[in-house]
Order: sequence, then structure tokens, then C-alpha cells
Amino acid sequence: MKVATRSWPFCKLTCYGIFFQKDAKKACTLTPPLPLRSEYSNAHYLFLAAGSAAESIRFRSPDYVGSIADRKLFGRPKTTSFEQSRREAAAILADKAEELNRLVIKVTQNYEKADCDFSRLAESQMEIDGVIKKVGVLLSDVELIEAATV
Repeated sequence: MKVATRSWPFCKLTCYGIFFQKDAKKACTLTPPLPLRSEYSNAHYLFLAAGSAAESIRFRSPDYVGSIADRKLFGRPKTTSFEQSRREAAAILADKAEELNRLVIKVTQNYEKADCDFSRLAESQMEIDGVIKKVGVLLSDVELIEAATV
């Protein structure tokens, strides 16, 4: 069975959907494993900052607490900062406001289908920090493609 994926145009990295980590109570994406931090390209830095960039476009300000894990993965590269990459990603995503709105609408619809209860989202499993964990599906891989390509 082929898995649908969405490759983000500005960074060419693959995303398999948007999920809710039930134990950590936060949203996350499922992607192929990242390389060692010393091997990150600009695309990796943009990808790690893209969620915060999308929040700054859609909600006017990013969720700092929600971005802590991405900031830790980001590290302290000499050539850029998380905020610099967030601003660069936001500039790229600014032209994608309609696509972002469709993604937000679909996530909201899935949340409402679960009676606005994250514990009632459809479940899947993913490896997080080397441990297989149950996650709620906010946006499946197929829904991600549909919302992004209307």
C-alpha cells in the first residue's frame, strides 16, 4: 500500500500527516528520520521552523511552548537562528495563506468530529524518541494532500 505524502515546496521534505501526542498534549508531524544535526541543510531548518511560521501567519503569533521541541532539534547553528528561519519560512508561506486556511479548517473539522476531545481522535502509532506511542490523527496523509492541493 502506497502512503500519500506531502512534500513542502520550500524545503522538499516529506510529511505524513499532523498528529496529537496524547501524553505530551501537543501537535506534531510525522516525517522520515532527520539526519544528524551536523548534516542539516537549510531545508531542515526551514521545516523545523515552519509550524511556528504558519502560526504567526494564521494566528498572528507563534506558540513558543509548542515549538520548544523543534527549537531543541534546531540547536544553535552558526549560520542561522530559529527566529531567522521562522521569518524566512513565514515569508515563503505568506503566499500560501489559502492553503494554510484549508489545513486549519480540516484540522478543526477532525477535532469537532471527535467532539472536541483529543482523546477521541482516530488513533495511530508513531515512534517518538525511540518509543512507539499512540497518537491522535489531526490530519492524515491523504487529508493533508487534499487540503493542500485543492
